[in-house]
Amino acid sequence: MILGRMDQSASILSAPGHALYISFYPSLQSQPTPLPTSSKTPTAFVIANSLTVSNKAETGKSRYNLRVVETLVGAKVLSRILGVPTQLNERATYREVLQRWWNQEGKEDGENSLKAEITTLLQGGYLEQLKGKDNDGVLLEEMVTMSGMSNDDFTRVFLSWVEVEATHFQLYKRAQHVFTEALRVLQFRDLCFENSEGLPEKLGQLMNESQESCSTFFECSCPELNRLTSLANSLGAY
Repeated sequence: MILGRMDQSASILSAPGHALYISFYPSLQSQPTPLPTSSKTPTAFVIANSLTVSNKAETGKSRYNLRVVETLVGAKVLSRILGVPTQLNERATYREVLQRWWNQEGKEDGENSLKAEITTLLQGGYLEQLKGKDNDGVLLEEMVTMSGMSNDDFTRVFLSWVEVEATHFQLYKRAQHVFTEALRVLQFRDLCFENSEGLPEKLGQLMNESQESCSTFFECSCPELNRLTSLANSLGAY
């Protein structure tokens, strides 16, 4: 079972009254982000439990672990689309590919340029090339071809270290979520620091877009959570 680092970092580094902006590239960095407070329009963030269990030990190979492989393979394929060199045995992340592409374009990569980098990538239509020939996703043989690797090398680099189970792989959907979600995080952070008029509504819109993307593109939501979100919105939540 593959584990992430977000929850562990947030539990240690979080501060009262703040959201936490976390970056793992090129190393772990965090920035407390003040949540909106106003005596005129008091705002509360509701944390609710859908009571739905996600047993990753049982479903990992068809869900969590599978998404990890899909994003890593997607990054490999995207590097070829962008003309960014990667090593044969390298499992580069989307963030690493983005940085190399931006530098290759003669521009300096960093926190200050990250929104521009992601926006340029999304508007360039590059992710569309991850869709493959089938609307249901990419077959294994097609995915190997898209990677530019031999079958043996592909299996060794991407499939030998983790067990996955799928007939179609969702490279485009995962990439679409990863990059749009990263952009939403940056927009959310900047809005909190600006603390402008209508802030709760603006933050709520980003959070609703995030939930929709989690459900549709990353497929890490569930019917109960979707219903809970819908109910909250229908009762006046942003």
